[in-house]
Amino acid sequence: MSEPKPLLGNPQTRVDGRLKVTGRARYAADTALPGGLAHAVVVGAEIATGRIAKIDVAGALAAPGALAVFTHENRPKIFRLATSFATARLLGESLQPLAGDRIHFFGQIVAVVVAGTLEEAQRAARLVRVTVEPEPAVLLREAWQKPRVPTRVDGGPAASVRKADGVASVADAFEAAEVKLRGTYTTPLEHHHPIEPHATVAEWDGDRLTVHEPSQWVVSARNLLADAFGLPEERVRVVSPFVGGGFGGKGGLWHHTVLCAAAARALGRPVKLVLTRAQMLTGTGHRPATRQEIFLGARRD
Repeated sequence: MSEPKPLLGNPQTRVDGRLKVTGRARYAADTALPGGLAHAVVVGAEIATGRIAKIDVAGALAAPGALAVFTHENRPKIFRLATSFATARLLGESLQPLAGDRIHFFGQIVAVVVAGTLEEAQRAARLVRVTVEPEPAVLLREAWQKPRVPTRVDGGPAASVRKADGVASVADAFEAAEVKLRGTYTTPLEHHHPIEPHATVAEWDGDRLTVHEPSQWVVSARNLLADAFGLPEERVRVVSPFVGGGFGGKGGLWHHTVLCAAAARALGRPVKLVLTRAQMLTGTGHRPATRQEIFLGARRD
């Protein structure tokens, strides 16, 4: 019997390769459940900041196939969520789902529409009328970014710089340096846009919740969903089949997942919610722009 070839240095066959290239790999949105699967569509805010003066959902509820519309005025019971790496909980937003009438950013979820089919949910969502009171918004990075003056050196406060040399602060030390280097380095705002959009299929069996979700950290998703609905962690199951790309964006839990599970519980039937490509820009976070100013000072020796 020949010895197996070592893994390193030899070509290997991907375990999931054949399924993916033949189209037989199944992702979260491909989950089909019995029991009358309903479809949810989110409605996002169309201003950057302000408040909701009124939401008219009558037209949406009257649309063919519409089952429910959830807003901050009739939000299903959801307990407050908090991020904690120490307890394996990564919530992607500091805001709470449908928590009030304040709008903090363009695209913020202001309503969730549920209907019998995806097309019915999409049509009903277009009939939600949101009256807003806009407020001045900061739209350009330059409007809020201000250069910082260095205040710490070698892990200690600036006041602890070696005063024996007659230097009392970082600014003074830099000014007295014989060789100086000062540079500003920036990175742009970036969005993670994997081929697979974020998707959730949620179903309840009594007080047990099962969520099918593309997740890079299923334990964190489970723990946060348990928090959201006041359940012991062992009563929540997160099923993550293939993940069609994530770039870190599927490492945490976003509002649409919690709201999909809440809708499924309220209606007593499984619900599927898939974000559109445009909603991926506003509903699943981003990598913020950065600006770093580097100061280096030294003697010539």
